[in-house]
Amino acid sequence: MKTSVMIHLLGAASALALTGTAAFAQVAPPTAEAPATDSDTSTDIVVTGTSTRQRKFDAPYSVSTIDKAQIADAAPHSVADLLAATPGITVEASGGEGGGENVVIRGLPWSGWRLIDFNQDGMPLFESNTERFMNIDQFYRVDLDTQRVEVVRGGTAPLFSNNAPGGVVNFITNHGTDTYQGALRLESGTGNRARTDLAVSGPLSDRLLVSISGFYRRDDGLRNPGYDNADRGGQFKLGATYKLDGGKIWGDVKYLNDRSIFYTALPLVDPTTGASLEGLIDPRDGTLSSPAFQRVTLRTLAGGQPTTINRDLADGIHPDVWTATLGADHELGAGFQIAATYRHMEGTTGFDTILNGAPVSAASFLSGRLAGARTAFGSGVSSLRYVVAGTNTLYDPATTANLVMANTWASIRTRTRYDAGDIRLTKTLDTPIGRHALTGGIYYSDYNYSQAQSLNSLLVNVKNQPIALDVQALNANGQVLGNVTENGFISYGAGSQNGSLDGRSFAFYLADSWQVTPAWSIDAGIRRVSRKQDGVQGILGTVNADPNGAVAARSVAGVVSNVARSEDLKGTSWTVGTGYIFSRDANVFGRYTRSFSYPRFDTILGGATLPGSTEPLPVAKVQQAEAGFKFATTGLRVTTTGFWSKFDRLNGGTQVAAADGTITNSNIIFDTRTYGVEVEAVVSPFAGFDVSAVGMWQDPKIVRVDTLTGVNAQSSQGGDITRVPRVQLTVQPSYGFEVGAAKARLYGTFFTIGRRFQDASNLSRLPAYSSVDLGASVEIDGLELRGAVNNVFDVVGLTEGNARAAVIGTGTGVLDATVGRSIFGRNFTVALTKRW
Repeated sequence: MKTSVMIHLLGAASALALTGTAAFAQVAPPTAEAPATDSDTSTDIVVTGTSTRQRKFDAPYSVSTIDKAQIADAAPHSVADLLAATPGITVEASGGEGGGENVVIRGLPWSGWRLIDFNQDGMPLFESNTERFMNIDQFYRVDLDTQRVEVVRGGTAPLFSNNAPGGVVNFITNHGTDTYQGALRLESGTGNRARTDLAVSGPLSDRLLVSISGFYRRDDGLRNPGYDNADRGGQFKLGATYKLDGGKIWGDVKYLNDRSIFYTALPLVDPTTGASLEGLIDPRDGTLSSPAFQRVTLRTLAGGQPTTINRDLADGIHPDVWTATLGADHELGAGFQIAATYRHMEGTTGFDTILNGAPVSAASFLSGRLAGARTAFGSGVSSLRYVVAGTNTLYDPATTANLVMANTWASIRTRTRYDAGDIRLTKTLDTPIGRHALTGGIYYSDYNYSQAQSLNSLLVNVKNQPIALDVQALNANGQVLGNVTENGFISYGAGSQNGSLDGRSFAFYLADSWQVTPAWSIDAGIRRVSRKQDGVQGILGTVNADPNGAVAARSVAGVVSNVARSEDLKGTSWTVGTGYIFSRDANVFGRYTRSFSYPRFDTILGGATLPGSTEPLPVAKVQQAEAGFKFATTGLRVTTTGFWSKFDRLNGGTQVAAADGTITNSNIIFDTRTYGVEVEAVVSPFAGFDVSAVGMWQDPKIVRVDTLTGVNAQSSQGGDITRVPRVQLTVQPSYGFEVGAAKARLYGTFFTIGRRFQDASNLSRLPAYSSVDLGASVEIDGLELRGAVNNVFDVVGLTEGNARAAVIGTGTGVLDATVGRSIFGRNFTVALTKRW
């Protein structure tokens, strides 16, 4: 479906919203039901992490909710951005709107979505949540269709999901309402933002409810890359519910076609002098993307033969994905209830972006290329020089601090297909020693995943929106003998994972929630999962694409053959917990959980094995425990939870320091241990005024590490887990008041986070920082005007550092990150919303 078609669909839906009121009104009056909020603990019901609906306050596990009002206040630019104020979660919401951002939960040792399952209406969007250049949040966009979000941390999460050792995030969407209601929103903001959202729902009959929703937006990005439409696209969703006597059937179809720029880390420090580079590229709003190399022709291999592909940075992260879901639940009588859900998802995701390298001396870069130039063009080569790429225009690196960078122009194409079903049967049983809610369920999925990686090294100067540079080889008379680079490209290559796989996953689970007395409950459950995958790994080779051309064209890397691979994985999760309710406003709970984390698809697509062997990557084992106390009284609600986790045999990649101090990038197998405390509180001292606070203290440690490269990495043991803070705090005051017929609110967010480390050896430090956001809204007769300013004081707050660039030197001690990605500089949004 083209973008123009999506615009027409939204236009047609808007027309329906504006002209169809009378038709809906014949069935029900056009009034909307107010959603439950966290201020009402008696009506806030959760459905995630449990086989039954239950009051959130009484749930014997850690669960938080984000309702529609909180979503509106957050005005999130991405899924990760929305989760920023959730207890126990640290997000790096600095990569852009299109996903691919990092989320850490309770100090667990992975900063993508690998340990957190991502659900839409209780079902996963794909079998795996994190692969190379594929994060599950790329498949979801928050819009007016999102009714609420439920976040389970640890606890029961791995009992009802395959990929949830750390937790599960469940986005609950609209499938029709009993009354006619709708909203139309127009939004503008930083980067020439223009966005339209629409959501309409209501009954078509006494039994059939429908919803229509979607959005379309375009902007130039929160960091201007120098070309238009850095973000453009949208989604459209149609949902419906058919009421049965004792149950319902529901379903939806959603189409997402969206392009979003991905922001990489920026150079912060001159490696030759230690001076700041902020004068050349501002960490708040600078970017390494540029119109100078927006559209490129990349050399690659097809069938082992040289060819070319054309790519455009404006395509960014580009999911083009269909999702269809069908579900049902029904009361069977005699205490039995059955529920089933089926989901189909398929599509492609492009990923065209710049990934950063590290700045180096321009002179040293040339000296390092001289020998290769002489090999290519003969011993007559006496010197090298810089020119603007594709020209003979001389370039003087002194204009940009005598530095250059070798970045990566990455172009990834991922194709996914996912067919999955989950069916569960619940039986409520009264016994002389309490009531049992027994649940048994089966999950099955059949899926396909394929990826082609093109990773190409591009030489640029060091500044905002840089230009590409070529290196020319000269003889003693200053005559050009040839080019080392080609249109700025130092080399053309393929990533380490090119291939495809077909997989099947089967799981069964059993759970019992035992209400021993009205106050005391015990629950336990087990989930057994098996996954079998067969596929091919692309084997890389090089071909001389142009024997008389630039050095870069004489060794083009790509897939030259394939090797068949397969794996059969199994894992078991189980949990046992208990809760005791002292009163309706006070309870305690405790829980122990053992679960697992499958390795990524590396074994198939990359042929990854354990160090020094041919054994495939292991299934990581996870242990977690938590104990919490919940208390509510007039004007105060508090939840305090202590947690502990132990991970064994998790695979990943980071910088490590060998025994002699040498620093390298290595794939690793490691064990971790974390314990900590999280606090969630809301204080309401007087009518209209609330202060919510979410805080976390934790001690995240790496207790063992082995590299897949054979490097001794003992110096990493005992260090903090990468990118995990020890301290984090969010405080959000709000004040609502009335002025005549208008309802107004003022609100804000203060956020602070402690220092973190980018690498397992804790050599590259991400400093602590604090930020402030402010917002205000006024609503009268269903028309709301809302404005928000993020990062009011325009601070630099690094969320990622030196991810793709080695730490400076050897034995230099702990340094602040010299390459990093900051939170966005000061930015704003303004939205006008009409609700009915």
